[in-house]
Amino acid sequence: MSTLSQSLAMHNASILQGKKPQEENHSILHYSPYSLYSILVRVALGMGRKLNPDTAPEVRLQLVNVQQGDNLTHEYLTLTPKGQVPVLKTISPGLPEVEVLAESQDILRWLCSKQPELMPEAHQEEIQRALHLFYSFHAKPLTIRPEEKSGGIVNHAAAMLENPDITDAHRRCLEVKSIFHDTLHSGSQDPDTVREVESQARLFLDAVAEILDKRAGDGIYLYGGSPTVLDAVAVSLLARLMDIGRTNLLTDTLIRYHNAIRQTREWTDIVPGSTVV
Repeated sequence: MSTLSQSLAMHNASILQGKKPQEENHSILHYSPYSLYSILVRVALGMGRKLNPDTAPEVRLQLVNVQQGDNLTHEYLTLTPKGQVPVLKTISPGLPEVEVLAESQDILRWLCSKQPELMPEAHQEEIQRALHLFYSFHAKPLTIRPEEKSGGIVNHAAAMLENPDITDAHRRCLEVKSIFHDTLHSGSQDPDTVREVESQARLFLDAVAEILDKRAGDGIYLYGGSPTVLDAVAVSLLARLMDIGRTNLLTDTLIRYHNAIRQTREWTDIVPGSTVV
């Protein structure tokens, strides 16, 4: 087991045991407005509400200002040692533990368990195959901001470790976060890495385009008039690629699909501005 895996396992075990929340049953989504993976989860939640408001889970939003270091506080790193967004925390009366979902893929699975209509049985296998392609790569090398390209992705956790006044507990959390940062982002802008991620992204985009080519009727979504969880993922990635200027990866069909969904309420309510970067 790697150093990072061992650290995460020990950390998770230490923070989840013995938790006995007394709060009411609810879920809290910790998110950042310009995080691709936060956006796709929030769009999926919005599409679920559109499909069936009665079965849509109540999810409270908690802003995490990554630029100001909210994700590096001791409290947040205790919630999720990777210090990433989004994170979903669910609290249920009578249960001994707080459930924490710290990967967008797991949050989407949770949402689909609450609202199966987001993954209709008739298209379930195709949707799952496409989602597998999407989660086979991390989109950061394709969606990095221009200033990060020139200066690199700064390891703020490592910089905070230079502060002699932080507590020992916070220091241990920052050490785990720093290792994770370097593991994820080391070499992320190397040309070979970018080419590999482009290749993987094209496989996902080709799968989405293939679904669009088979679409019948006038509906704007992948399968016609009703959105699915795959729509939330696809349009979020397309929006980021469009806004970052990576249109070389997109076909006219994908751009038209993206443009149509970007005009819907479930998108504009989540991303009211003109850009996702």
